[in-house]
Amino acid sequence: MEYDDFDMESTASATKKATIVPILPISWDVNSMGPLPILPDRGVFLEDIRELLTPRNFELWQENLSKNQRTQLSAANVALIHRFESAGHIGKEEQESKSLLDGVTACLRIVRPTSARFQTIQLRYLSDGNVDVFRFTHPHDNPPNGPQSDALNRIRQEDIARLQKVIQPFLRLAGDGPDHVLRAARYFLIGYSEIYEPIAQVLMWVAGIEAMLSHGESSMPPVTQDKLLDVIHPQWNIYEDSGIEEFMGATVRVGDVARDVFDLRNRLAHGGGIPDAWAKKTSRPAFSGSIEYAEMLREASAAILRKLLMDWLVAGRAVS
Repeated sequence: MEYDDFDMESTASATKKATIVPILPISWDVNSMGPLPILPDRGVFLEDIRELLTPRNFELWQENLSKNQRTQLSAANVALIHRFESAGHIGKEEQESKSLLDGVTACLRIVRPTSARFQTIQLRYLSDGNVDVFRFTHPHDNPPNGPQSDALNRIRQEDIARLQKVIQPFLRLAGDGPDHVLRAARYFLIGYSEIYEPIAQVLMWVAGIEAMLSHGESSMPPVTQDKLLDVIHPQWNIYEDSGIEEFMGATVRVGDVARDVFDLRNRLAHGGGIPDAWAKKTSRPAFSGSIEYAEMLREASAAILRKLLMDWLVAGRAVS
């Protein structure tokens, strides 16, 4: 039985293994791409895995996973993959490989936020050419409560190119800093993937904006919209490069909402509510009517923080 193979894995010699993270949702141009180096010096590639996994690889967990869930786990077309060798079962090498891809997917979340959750699958290569899955994470059934403007996003070829460009400076943040950029990145990712409450998300994302604009100052003056607009051009569209811009042509200039983004955060931080006057304010279009103005400000806070992070990662230096 697969369970016996899994439970009695030999530790006498090194075994070839891999960690994979399926990438969903993807655009057609990624689906047709060949293997691409992401971190070639560390063995991380983006590859077609359509012939790698089958539902049988997950039969060991059939009491915990439905047939449909086992099928979904094996149905991905494209994945990040890191190959390594290990003489043990689950130890240092396995954890280091998982941590490496956790870092890559965190960076991808900043490069191109989507409504998907990433999951990790670890396997070993068998002598007959097949693979044996010995560890995987099963994500929550509920998707992240991210901004509605990201719901239509797909991972595209240009996003993979951006990932290749910024992954090195992103991974260096944990060890080399600067600390204020590392904090801002954590605030973005925690707000996106671990917090469901919109109020808490706004507080987290605007704190990230302030961290990026602080330049690491230990005693920082209050950040205002004027300081933000010194860094980001007032005409920048907060929906630039988003699915909502692509499909609906949404355009909202950061100069038109920056003051209200900080105002909303201040109100929420002190227990206040949404001003009645905002009910009449113009918001972006939706598939049915338009979204509430306060919800658009939540989208703006995430978009502004993401732009500040991406500008820093691309330039490799602090915004100024």
